[in-house]
Amino acid sequence: MIVIPDNPEAVRNIFQSAPGESALHVVTGYASATTVMWILHGGDDSKLGSASDFEFDSSMPRLQLLVGMSATGSVTREDHLAFQQIELASHGQVQIRYVESDQDRDIHSKLFAWSDPSMKATRAWAGSANLTMQGLGISTQRQENHLHPIPCDEALKYALSRWQSGISCVADDVLSRVPLESSRFGAATNFDLVSGQSEFEIEESKDFYLYSRRKRQSYSGGAGVNWGIRQNRMSQDEAYIAIPTDIGQSDFFPTKNTPFDIVCDDGEILMLRGASGSARSGKDLSTWPTNATLGTYLRRRIGVPYGGLIRIEDLLRYGRTYVTISRLKNGDYILDFSNKTSKRDPIAESATRE
Repeated sequence: MIVIPDNPEAVRNIFQSAPGESALHVVTGYASATTVMWILHGGDDSKLGSASDFEFDSSMPRLQLLVGMSATGSVTREDHLAFQQIELASHGQVQIRYVESDQDRDIHSKLFAWSDPSMKATRAWAGSANLTMQGLGISTQRQENHLHPIPCDEALKYALSRWQSGISCVADDVLSRVPLESSRFGAATNFDLVSGQSEFEIEESKDFYLYSRRKRQSYSGGAGVNWGIRQNRMSQDEAYIAIPTDIGQSDFFPTKNTPFDIVCDDGEILMLRGASGSARSGKDLSTWPTNATLGTYLRRRIGVPYGGLIRIEDLLRYGRTYVTISRLKNGDYILDFSNKTSKRDPIAESATRE
């Protein structure tokens, strides 16, 4: 039996094809696009990137993934978009299906089976680990799970039988047949930051300012939350939040280029990742798979038109000049951008008077 996260190399070996193996068949209750990318890249964290930039090559295994708890809202909107991008880019080599709402049961199994080109089963495991970064012990969340070898012929037979009951993530009517509004956090969106009460214990919190504190001025076009306001950008809403060097070098965030979900105080779910620079967690925090999601989210809350410059004056008018990101003791993250919990920012106030 493999205990996760005590034996990371054994976990990697499960998801790396052996000689003669060509396809991995997965039935899991929950799954994330990040983990799919991790598997396709042979467990190499450094190759994790944007699903929009994903390119399938012959060294990657075929993948058939069935997300069994999708009828209960286990697939986030961000993961669904990334799943679609990955499947389309693979030209059918990666296929991802959901269990529909009208099925008579949810599927909570966690089973992984390899096969050769003739569809003969070669290896298989089952256990408690979902196909998520937490489930496989890849992220900062210390979630204990286990996987153990099982008879591969029966495992593949089971995986293929359940596969027939799924609907493709790229089907035209998938959104009408599978709910995508919930997130893997479930009840984690029900926290009350205004009163300071939460059913989750906060381990550590950090403030990240949305203007240049060092220069005491708004970010110009091409920097920070105004990253996209320059020529040759796909969207003027592209944005990032600067990660101070000391935080980037610490273990507050996952390692650079590793996406993670975060629950915002208004219930929105964002997928973030640190990128760029030499620090452990990078120097720029942005949304994945597109950093324009962060820009549109901030502008919507502040009341700045999409594509517009975010100035210190806009932040002060809204009532908050920074976001607070907290890591919970269970490894999850929450983000507070409420103007009801904000503290005064004398530096921003004085900058507007200069």
